[in-house]
Amino acid sequence: MSGRLLPHALLDLTFARASARLECLAYKSLQSSSSPVIRRHAHQQALLQELPPAPTEYLPYDTADDRSLYARRDSGRRERSPLSSGGLFPHSQDGPLTELERRIIELKEMPTSEEAEISGPLYSESELLSIYEELLATPSRPHTEDATLISSESRKRQDEALLRSTVQDLYGLDDPSSISPDIRSQYTAAISKLKEIVDALETARSSSAGPPLAISVLPEQEWAALVRTCVQEKDGAAAEAVIDLMARSGSHVPDELLSTAMSLYADRGDITNTERFLSTFAGSKPVDRLRDLHIKAHLRSLAPRTFPTSALTVLHDYEGRGLPAPQKTYTRVITSLLSTRSTMAEAQAWDLFAHMRYVAHPTPDPQLYAVMMAACASRVLDPQPARALDLWTEMTVDKRMAPTADAYTAVIYACACSGDKMYVNEAFRLAKEMLDGHRDAYGNSAFRPDRKTFCALLEGAKRIGDLAKGRRA
Repeated sequence: MSGRLLPHALLDLTFARASARLECLAYKSLQSSSSPVIRRHAHQQALLQELPPAPTEYLPYDTADDRSLYARRDSGRRERSPLSSGGLFPHSQDGPLTELERRIIELKEMPTSEEAEISGPLYSESELLSIYEELLATPSRPHTEDATLISSESRKRQDEALLRSTVQDLYGLDDPSSISPDIRSQYTAAISKLKEIVDALETARSSSAGPPLAISVLPEQEWAALVRTCVQEKDGAAAEAVIDLMARSGSHVPDELLSTAMSLYADRGDITNTERFLSTFAGSKPVDRLRDLHIKAHLRSLAPRTFPTSALTVLHDYEGRGLPAPQKTYTRVITSLLSTRSTMAEAQAWDLFAHMRYVAHPTPDPQLYAVMMAACASRVLDPQPARALDLWTEMTVDKRMAPTADAYTAVIYACACSGDKMYVNEAFRLAKEMLDGHRDAYGNSAFRPDRKTFCALLEGAKRIGDLAKGRRA
């Protein structure tokens, strides 16, 4: 026999036609065999024909259409032949044959319609690629140190060029060539000339009886370039002088320029000049960036591994005044507490984390989540891998935040340092997810493990004594 079967519809059609022929033969044989019986009861049929017809007034209906559905069905059933009602093939031949033919036609036409649908694509290759790029787009990576350095160098060159142009404009009537070309001499000459202009402007305003006129001495971008150049040269006094002249001339001093000048003192940990600058230019309600720099100055003034008492005092003072510090300030203080490597400081860090969520910022950012997950791999207290995984789940599932490379490294390190085989396996699973779970349309991974990630995996393999995992890492 052949290993292939006919289609079901074709088999049904073949059986139906064969059954129809068998039914016809059986009907002929039955008709020939029943003729004596018909002759034997012919006298009974004659008697029945002599009976008078029933009166029409006793009929429950006038016409055939007035009969009920059940009566019509019953009369139709009685009118059928004995063979059709109780024979071997009771069903009509027309219905099944028509249905089978219709199904066969549909089966023949179906591949043609499918081919017609497939032959005309709805999207081109470029459109599909753009759709995949949007669906699999990875979050933008933070700027690297090299990119930040290039940006700062480009900004520095632009500011220097703008400063030289400003000096040329200020000394247009004099001889600008007499000024030394070095940057310090350039901005010193600009400040000196601006002081003369602002003093003359204030004298004119004081002698005038009318309302003071708004006169722009310099465009805002030239003021900003002058301040940034002074900060770049580490000259805080000159930066303050420029901001003072800008305010006296009637120009608006942006908060960005204030934070740029104040960062010079905060980075050095100069608390005295930081607070003096804050009281002079910021008033009683400094903006978020200036509050952050104020606390940063207190942290930078401390020796390494010193408890940041003064920074905590200033932080809580701002909270009492209804001016909570920005979240990155809490991150700075918590990081400083964790760096002391003492049980009291780490306990204070966790308390401050809970306090921040209750008082100021209920939802931490991924950077602070990463800091707290790394704190679960403490060298002073026992490792807390379950707590790190809870924070990870809260960040990625509950808050639906996109994970970062630092967050992956932190939770991997916390699980690996536990020394428990179950958590070490979880660390390797997270590392695989970090590499393979976030790829774009071209297959490029969004995260690249760094030295800390590999060290964490090797630490976990070492603690459980699994050489195979160490080789995998």
